[in-house]
This record gives sequence, structure tokens and C-alpha cells, in this order.
Amino acid sequence: MEFFVQAGSPEIRACGAVDDFAEAVSQIYWDAEEYAVLVWNWVPILLSYSDDISVMLHDLVPLLEEVQRPGFVGCRVQWGSNTFLAQWDFSRDRELLVIDASWQSTNGSYEHLLSNRPRVSMPIRVFVDEWSKILRQILADFDSMAVVIADHDILQRTRGLLFSVQYEGLS
Repeated sequence: MEFFVQAGSPEIRACGAVDDFAEAVSQIYWDAEEYAVLVWNWVPILLSYSDDISVMLHDLVPLLEEVQRPGFVGCRVQWGSNTFLAQWDFSRDRELLVIDASWQSTNGSYEHLLSNRPRVSMPIRVFVDEWSKILRQILADFDSMAVVIADHDILQRTRGLLFSVQYEGLS
């Protein structure tokens, strides 16, 4: 598979009340050495839970909602953490999601390799399922630590997204 995500097994710690979903992720996964792995055309990219994923969430959850809409034709996302800086241009080809990427910075300095392999395509469902692995883990860890988030918009949208993914998987 040219694109997949492997959730890590990060150490978690208690987190007091926080303002939003991203802050909760950076607090509960406090060690910057805890990673998930994104594989893009067989190039592994480490994503820090506290530094990368916490920054990506405000774009990731709306993106996963958007690509599943029947009328979706395309969009652009600029990932903006310091160790995962890339622009992904999304388009739809029937039930396939096509992503053309421009890489500026990655953990491990693989930009040159990634720039030589800028395109991946996969069924939309596969893209959503792959990212859902990390989202499920985050929600399970939040629940186990009783995390309290003041602005729970992205948290509720994540729960709804994962519920719909699970429901569609049963049909």
C-alpha cells in the first residue's frame, strides 16, 4: 500500500482542563519522542503526537469530513508543524482520492525522497480509515484520563466521524 498510518503506543499522562482538542493532545502526550508513522509511497515519516498531530488535528478532522461528502471535488491543506510541513492538494477521481504533495520539512529530512514521489491515490474510505486509527487512540486515551476540554467542537466532530466510520464498516 502506498499510503498508510500506524498509530504508536504513546505514554500518556494526566491532563487538567484545557481550552481545545489540540492543547489536550499536546498535554496528554507530553513526550516529543512519542510517534505515529505515516507511510507515503513507502517512505516512513514520523509524526510526533505532541508536536505534529496536535497541530494537524484542526485541519485533519474537517478534511476527513469533507472528503466523504458526495459533492467533494478537491481541496488543499497546508500542514504547518515544524517537523511536518507540507501542502497536500486533494482531488477526486470517482471513488479514489488523489493527493499531490509538496514537501518542505519532515522529521528525518526525507523531503527529497518524498518530492520524487509526490502523488498517492487510494479509495476515500482507506484514507479515512487510516487516519481514524490515530483518532481512535486519542479518544480512548482522553476517556481513560478523563480529559476536560472547554471548546469541544473538534472533539465532538471526531466522535461523530469515528461513529460514522464504524457504522459504515458494519453495513
